[in-house]
Amino acid sequence: MYFSEGKIDSNPSSFRPRVVALIPCYNTRRYIREAVLGLLSQTRKLDLIVVLDDCSTDHFEETISDLVDQNDNLVIHHNKKNLGRSGCRNEGFSCYPADYYILNDADDVSLPERVEKTLAFMQAHPRCGACGGFVQYINSKSRVFGVGTQMYSFTEADAQRYRESLEPMGLFCSTVCIRGEVIHRDGLLFDTSLPASEDIELWNLILEKGWDVMSMREFLSQYRLHDGSICTSRFVYCKHHHMYVSDRLVRRRTGQTPISFETFCRNIRAKGWWNWLKFEYPIYAEYFYRTGGFKLMEKHYIKGGFMMLLSLIMQPGRLKRLFRQRFGKRS
Repeated sequence: MYFSEGKIDSNPSSFRPRVVALIPCYNTRRYIREAVLGLLSQTRKLDLIVVLDDCSTDHFEETISDLVDQNDNLVIHHNKKNLGRSGCRNEGFSCYPADYYILNDADDVSLPERVEKTLAFMQAHPRCGACGGFVQYINSKSRVFGVGTQMYSFTEADAQRYRESLEPMGLFCSTVCIRGEVIHRDGLLFDTSLPASEDIELWNLILEKGWDVMSMREFLSQYRLHDGSICTSRFVYCKHHHMYVSDRLVRRRTGQTPISFETFCRNIRAKGWWNWLKFEYPIYAEYFYRTGGFKLMEKHYIKGGFMMLLSLIMQPGRLKRLFRQRFGKRS
Protein backbone atom coordinates (compact mmCIF):
# COMPACT_ATOMS: atom_id res chain seq x y z
CA MET A 1 0.00 0.00 0.00
CA TYR A 2 1.52 3.35 -1.02
CA PHE A 3 0.19 6.76 -0.08
CA SER A 4 0.79 10.07 -1.80
CA GLU A 5 -0.98 13.15 -0.48
CA GLY A 6 -3.62 10.88 1.04
CA LYS A 7 -4.17 8.89 -2.17
CA ILE A 8 -3.24 5.26 -2.72
CA ASP A 9 -0.59 4.51 -5.36
CA SER A 10 -0.19 0.86 -6.37
CA ASN A 11 3.07 1.40 -8.30
CA PRO A 12 6.04 1.07 -5.91
CA SER A 13 8.75 1.53 -8.54
CA SER A 14 8.38 5.31 -8.82
CA PHE A 15 7.25 6.01 -5.30
CA ARG A 16 8.91 7.76 -2.39
CA PRO A 17 7.33 6.40 0.84
CA ARG A 18 5.14 8.83 2.72
CA VAL A 19 6.38 9.13 6.30
CA VAL A 20 4.30 10.86 8.97
CA ALA A 21 5.40 11.64 12.52
CA LEU A 22 2.77 11.80 15.25
CA ILE A 23 3.30 13.76 18.49
CA PRO A 24 0.48 13.47 21.06
CA CYS A 25 0.57 16.64 23.11
CA TYR A 26 -1.20 17.48 26.36
CA ASN A 27 0.16 20.43 28.37
CA THR A 28 3.79 19.81 27.44
CA ARG A 29 4.69 23.41 26.64
CA ARG A 30 8.08 23.08 28.31
CA TYR A 31 9.37 20.37 25.97
CA ILE A 32 7.31 20.43 22.76
CA ARG A 33 9.60 22.79 20.84
CA GLU A 34 12.62 20.55 21.36
CA ALA A 35 10.58 17.51 20.28
CA VAL A 36 9.46 19.26 17.09
CA LEU A 37 12.94 20.56 16.28
CA GLY A 38 14.31 17.03 16.59
CA LEU A 39 11.92 15.87 13.86
CA LEU A 40 12.49 18.93 11.68
CA SER A 41 16.25 18.30 11.79
CA GLN A 42 16.12 14.79 10.30
CA THR A 43 18.57 13.83 7.54
CA ARG A 44 15.55 12.34 5.74
CA LYS A 45 12.84 14.99 5.73
CA LEU A 46 9.48 13.86 7.03
CA ASP A 47 6.52 14.30 4.72
CA LEU A 48 4.39 15.48 7.62
CA ILE A 49 4.82 16.16 11.32
CA VAL A 50 1.52 16.26 13.19
CA VAL A 51 1.30 17.69 16.70
CA LEU A 52 -1.90 16.17 18.09
CA ASP A 53 -3.25 18.70 20.58
CA ASP A 54 -5.33 16.76 23.12
CA CYS A 55 -7.26 19.78 24.41
CA SER A 56 -4.23 21.34 26.10
CA THR A 57 -4.71 24.38 28.32
CA ASP A 58 -1.11 25.63 28.52
CA HIS A 59 -1.08 27.46 25.14
CA PHE A 60 1.84 25.36 23.90
CA GLU A 61 1.12 26.56 20.34
CA GLU A 62 2.84 29.84 21.18
CA THR A 63 6.18 28.06 21.53
CA ILE A 64 6.07 26.47 18.07
CA SER A 65 3.96 28.94 16.05
CA ASP A 66 7.06 30.24 14.23
CA LEU A 67 8.05 26.68 13.30
CA VAL A 68 4.56 26.03 11.90
CA ASP A 69 4.81 29.21 9.80
CA GLN A 70 8.27 28.30 8.49
CA ASN A 71 7.68 24.62 7.71
CA ASP A 72 4.96 23.44 5.36
CA ASN A 73 5.28 19.87 6.67
CA LEU A 74 4.40 20.81 10.27
CA VAL A 75 0.76 21.07 11.39
CA ILE A 76 -1.17 21.17 14.66
CA HIS A 77 -4.25 18.95 14.80
CA HIS A 78 -6.74 19.97 17.50
CA ASN A 79 -8.81 17.13 18.97
CA LYS A 80 -12.47 17.98 19.63
CA LYS A 81 -12.23 16.21 23.00
CA ASN A 82 -9.52 14.74 25.19
CA LEU A 83 -8.63 11.32 23.78
CA GLY A 84 -5.58 10.35 25.82
CA ARG A 85 -2.24 9.39 24.32
CA SER A 86 -3.51 6.22 22.63
CA GLY A 87 -6.58 7.94 21.27
CA CYS A 88 -4.39 10.73 19.90
CA ARG A 89 -2.25 8.28 17.98
CA ASN A 90 -5.29 6.47 16.62
CA GLU A 91 -6.69 9.84 15.53
CA GLY A 92 -3.45 10.53 13.71
CA PHE A 93 -3.59 7.17 11.95
CA SER A 94 -7.15 7.87 10.85
CA CYS A 95 -6.65 11.42 9.62
CA TYR A 96 -3.17 11.22 8.07
CA PRO A 97 -2.57 8.17 5.82
CA ALA A 98 1.07 7.11 5.49
CA ASP A 99 3.33 4.27 4.50
CA TYR A 100 5.27 4.62 7.76
CA TYR A 101 4.41 6.26 11.06
CA ILE A 102 7.11 7.67 13.34
CA LEU A 103 5.96 7.82 16.98
CA ASN A 104 7.36 10.62 19.14
CA ASP A 105 6.19 11.75 22.56
CA ALA A 106 6.03 15.47 23.20
CA ASP A 107 8.90 15.40 25.70
CA ASP A 108 11.29 13.12 23.78
CA VAL A 109 13.84 14.12 21.15
CA SER A 110 14.60 12.20 17.95
CA LEU A 111 18.28 11.97 16.98
CA PRO A 112 19.08 13.40 13.49
CA GLU A 113 19.41 10.10 11.58
CA ARG A 114 16.44 8.37 13.19
CA VAL A 115 14.12 8.48 10.16
CA GLU A 116 16.85 7.66 7.63
CA LYS A 117 18.08 4.63 9.59
CA THR A 118 14.56 3.45 10.36
CA LEU A 119 13.39 3.58 6.75
CA ALA A 120 16.48 1.71 5.58
CA PHE A 121 15.79 -0.99 8.15
CA MET A 122 12.08 -1.29 7.36
CA GLN A 123 12.71 -1.47 3.62
CA ALA A 124 15.36 -4.15 4.16
CA HIS A 125 12.88 -6.14 6.28
CA PRO A 126 9.54 -6.11 4.40
CA ARG A 127 7.88 -8.42 6.96
CA CYS A 128 8.70 -6.06 9.83
CA GLY A 129 5.47 -4.42 10.98
CA ALA A 130 7.07 -2.27 13.66
CA CYS A 131 10.63 -1.52 14.69
CA GLY A 132 12.43 0.48 17.33
CA GLY A 133 15.92 1.06 18.67
CA PHE A 134 17.99 2.17 21.63
CA VAL A 135 17.56 5.40 23.63
CA GLN A 136 19.63 7.89 25.53
CA TYR A 137 18.06 8.93 28.82
CA ILE A 138 17.92 12.69 29.36
CA ASN A 139 16.69 14.75 32.31
CA SER A 140 14.52 17.86 32.39
CA LYS A 141 17.49 19.98 31.24
CA SER A 142 18.25 17.68 28.30
CA ARG A 143 21.37 16.28 29.91
CA VAL A 144 22.19 12.68 28.89
CA PHE A 145 22.64 10.54 32.00
CA GLY A 146 22.28 6.97 30.78
CA VAL A 147 21.29 4.62 28.00
CA GLY A 148 18.51 2.13 27.36
CA THR A 149 19.53 -0.94 25.35
CA GLN A 150 17.43 -3.67 26.99
CA MET A 151 15.79 -4.88 23.76
CA TYR A 152 15.96 -8.54 22.76
CA SER A 153 14.34 -8.95 19.33
CA PHE A 154 16.88 -8.10 16.62
CA THR A 155 16.19 -10.74 13.96
CA GLU A 156 13.32 -12.58 12.33
CA ALA A 157 14.24 -15.60 14.47
CA ASP A 158 13.96 -13.50 17.64
CA ALA A 159 10.54 -12.23 16.52
CA GLN A 160 9.38 -15.78 15.87
CA ARG A 161 10.62 -16.88 19.28
CA TYR A 162 8.54 -14.18 20.95
CA ARG A 163 5.55 -15.02 18.76
CA GLU A 164 5.64 -18.63 19.96
CA SER A 165 6.30 -17.79 23.61
CA LEU A 166 4.14 -16.54 26.47
CA GLU A 167 6.51 -13.65 27.11
CA PRO A 168 5.67 -10.16 25.85
CA MET A 169 8.27 -8.25 23.88
CA GLY A 170 8.73 -4.51 24.14
CA LEU A 171 10.12 -1.51 22.28
CA PHE A 172 11.02 1.98 23.42
CA CYS A 173 7.93 3.82 22.20
CA SER A 174 9.88 7.00 21.43
CA THR A 175 11.89 5.07 18.80
CA VAL A 176 9.04 3.19 17.11
CA CYS A 177 8.12 3.17 13.44
CA ILE A 178 4.93 1.34 12.37
CA ARG A 179 4.28 0.21 8.81
CA GLY A 180 1.10 1.76 7.42
CA GLU A 181 -0.28 -1.60 6.29
CA VAL A 182 -0.45 -2.70 9.93
CA ILE A 183 -2.87 0.14 10.60
CA HIS A 184 -4.81 0.58 7.37
CA ARG A 185 -4.99 -2.99 6.07
CA ASP A 186 -4.91 -5.08 9.25
CA GLY A 187 -6.79 -2.61 11.45
CA LEU A 188 -4.44 -2.84 14.44
CA LEU A 189 -4.68 0.19 16.72
CA PHE A 190 -3.80 1.18 20.27
CA ASP A 191 -6.32 -0.11 22.83
CA THR A 192 -7.75 3.06 24.36
CA SER A 193 -9.21 1.08 27.28
CA LEU A 194 -5.68 0.56 28.59
CA PRO A 195 -4.37 3.60 30.48
CA ALA A 196 -0.82 2.20 30.45
CA SER A 197 1.22 -0.45 28.58
CA GLU A 198 -1.08 -0.09 25.59
CA ASP A 199 2.08 0.06 23.48
CA ILE A 200 3.24 -3.37 24.73
CA GLU A 201 -0.20 -4.72 23.85
CA LEU A 202 0.02 -3.39 20.29
CA TRP A 203 3.56 -4.65 19.54
CA ASN A 204 2.52 -8.16 20.55
CA LEU A 205 -0.73 -8.03 18.59
CA ILE A 206 1.33 -7.06 15.54
CA LEU A 207 3.51 -10.12 16.18
CA GLU A 208 0.45 -12.35 16.47
CA LYS A 209 -0.85 -11.01 13.15
CA GLY A 210 2.22 -12.52 11.50
CA TRP A 211 4.42 -9.46 11.23
CA ASP A 212 7.91 -9.32 12.70
CA VAL A 213 8.62 -6.76 15.41
CA MET A 214 12.30 -5.97 15.84
CA SER A 215 14.73 -3.53 17.36
CA MET A 216 17.67 -1.94 15.60
CA ARG A 217 21.07 -1.84 17.30
CA GLU A 218 21.06 1.93 16.88
CA PHE A 219 20.43 4.90 19.16
CA LEU A 220 17.43 6.66 17.66
CA SER A 221 15.95 8.95 20.34
CA GLN A 222 16.46 10.68 23.64
CA TYR A 223 13.93 9.52 26.23
CA ARG A 224 13.23 12.22 28.80
CA LEU A 225 12.57 11.55 32.47
CA HIS A 226 11.03 14.38 34.48
CA ASP A 227 8.52 14.96 37.27
CA GLY A 228 5.58 14.73 34.88
CA SER A 229 6.68 11.50 33.20
CA ILE A 230 4.17 8.71 33.76
CA CYS A 231 7.04 6.25 34.19
CA THR A 232 8.35 8.25 37.16
CA SER A 233 5.26 9.83 38.70
CA ARG A 234 3.08 6.69 38.35
CA PHE A 235 5.61 3.91 37.92
CA VAL A 236 3.89 1.30 40.13
CA TYR A 237 0.56 1.98 38.43
CA CYS A 238 2.19 1.49 35.01
CA LYS A 239 3.95 -1.68 36.12
CA HIS A 240 0.71 -3.20 37.37
CA HIS A 241 -0.81 -2.60 33.94
CA HIS A 242 2.26 -4.09 32.29
CA MET A 243 1.72 -7.26 34.30
CA TYR A 244 -1.95 -7.18 33.35
CA VAL A 245 -1.12 -6.87 29.65
CA SER A 246 1.25 -9.83 30.08
CA ASP A 247 -1.62 -11.80 31.58
CA ARG A 248 -3.85 -10.84 28.64
CA LEU A 249 -1.20 -12.11 26.25
CA VAL A 250 -0.93 -15.46 28.05
CA ARG A 251 -4.70 -15.91 28.06
CA ARG A 252 -4.97 -14.90 24.41
CA ARG A 253 -2.27 -17.32 23.27
CA THR A 254 -3.55 -20.23 25.35
CA GLY A 255 -7.20 -19.89 24.36
CA GLN A 256 -8.42 -18.60 27.73
CA THR A 257 -11.03 -15.93 28.30
CA PRO A 258 -9.53 -12.48 29.02
CA ILE A 259 -10.32 -10.83 32.34
CA SER A 260 -10.61 -7.21 33.44
CA PHE A 261 -7.84 -5.33 35.23
CA GLU A 262 -9.92 -5.27 38.40
CA THR A 263 -10.37 -9.05 38.30
CA PHE A 264 -6.65 -9.48 37.65
CA CYS A 265 -5.84 -7.46 40.79
CA ARG A 266 -8.39 -9.37 42.87
CA ASN A 267 -6.89 -12.67 41.71
CA ILE A 268 -3.44 -11.57 42.88
CA ARG A 269 -4.73 -10.53 46.31
CA ALA A 270 -6.75 -13.75 46.63
CA LYS A 271 -3.56 -15.84 46.49
CA GLY A 272 -2.53 -14.66 49.95
CA TRP A 273 -0.09 -12.15 51.36
CA TRP A 274 3.05 -14.15 50.52
CA ASN A 275 2.23 -14.40 46.81
CA TRP A 276 1.14 -10.79 46.84
CA LEU A 277 4.54 -9.85 48.34
CA LYS A 278 6.41 -11.85 45.69
CA PHE A 279 4.37 -10.03 43.05
CA GLU A 280 5.00 -6.54 44.45
CA TYR A 281 8.63 -6.98 45.59
CA PRO A 282 10.36 -6.70 42.17
CA ILE A 283 8.01 -3.89 41.15
CA TYR A 284 9.01 -1.73 44.10
CA ALA A 285 12.68 -2.65 43.70
CA GLU A 286 12.52 -1.30 40.14
CA TYR A 287 10.51 1.71 41.30
CA PHE A 288 13.22 2.66 43.82
CA TYR A 289 15.90 2.11 41.17
CA ARG A 290 14.29 4.22 38.45
CA THR A 291 12.99 6.97 40.67
CA GLY A 292 16.21 7.07 42.68
CA GLY A 293 18.27 7.51 39.52
CA PHE A 294 15.93 10.25 38.31
CA LYS A 295 16.15 12.08 41.64
CA LEU A 296 19.94 11.92 41.57
CA MET A 297 20.04 13.43 38.09
CA GLU A 298 17.76 16.21 39.30
CA LYS A 299 20.24 16.81 42.18
CA HIS A 300 17.91 15.54 44.90
CA TYR A 301 20.86 13.67 46.36
CA ILE A 302 19.51 12.56 49.74
CA LYS A 303 16.20 11.15 48.53
CA GLY A 304 17.69 9.81 45.31
CA GLY A 305 20.62 8.17 47.06
CA PHE A 306 18.37 6.55 49.66
CA MET A 307 16.03 5.12 47.01
CA MET A 308 18.90 3.84 44.89
CA LEU A 309 20.52 2.18 47.91
CA LEU A 310 17.20 0.56 48.83
CA SER A 311 16.88 -0.81 45.31
CA LEU A 312 20.39 -2.27 45.30
CA ILE A 313 19.77 -3.92 48.68
CA MET A 314 16.54 -5.46 47.40
CA GLN A 315 18.10 -6.60 44.12
CA PRO A 316 21.95 -6.46 44.15
CA GLY A 317 22.04 -7.58 40.52
CA ARG A 318 20.84 -4.13 39.50
CA LEU A 319 24.35 -2.79 40.14
CA LYS A 320 25.50 -4.28 36.81
CA ARG A 321 22.56 -2.68 35.01
CA LEU A 322 23.34 0.65 36.70
CA PHE A 323 26.89 0.66 35.32
CA ARG A 324 25.69 -0.35 31.85
CA GLN A 325 23.09 2.42 31.74
CA ARG A 326 25.40 5.05 33.21
CA PHE A 327 28.55 4.29 31.23
CA GLY A 328 27.28 2.40 28.18
CA LYS A 329 27.78 3.50 24.59
CA ARG A 330 25.67 6.56 23.79
CA SER A 331 26.04 7.05 20.06
